[in-house]
Amino acid sequence: MADSYIEAITQLKTSPSSAAQIASAKHIKNGLIGHPENKETFVRHGLIDALTDVLATSTNSKDDIKDDNVESGILLTEEDEVRLQVVLLLDSLVSGRQLLPQPSIRSRLTLPNRRACVCVTSH
Repeated sequence: MADSYIEAITQLKTSPSSAAQIASAKHIKNGLIGHPENKETFVRHGLIDALTDVLATSTNSKDDIKDDNVESGILLTEEDEVRLQVVLLLDSLVSGRQLLPQPSIRSRLTLPNRRACVCVTSH
């Protein structure tokens, strides 16, 4: 696994900046989606812990709506975008032909609370 992915996992988990978390999640997603052979390696390097930590500590704020989403009619805050990227990563981990190899790893995917849901508002 490239060091950039390990660094992105750390950044996703520890960065106070939503923009940095979004960039990290998208980078990880590029290395994960379409590469089922990488799932176990990402998990071994702490991806599930990072994802669940992000969901557990996320808030539901309607401040700071991203400008690029306003034009499409979908209003997402940066926090919403972080949660959306995390949910996409979780979906990629549990979907596809090759599921996660160990039941103990799959069991760690339990979401910490309902607050972690991504809410999308359109007008």
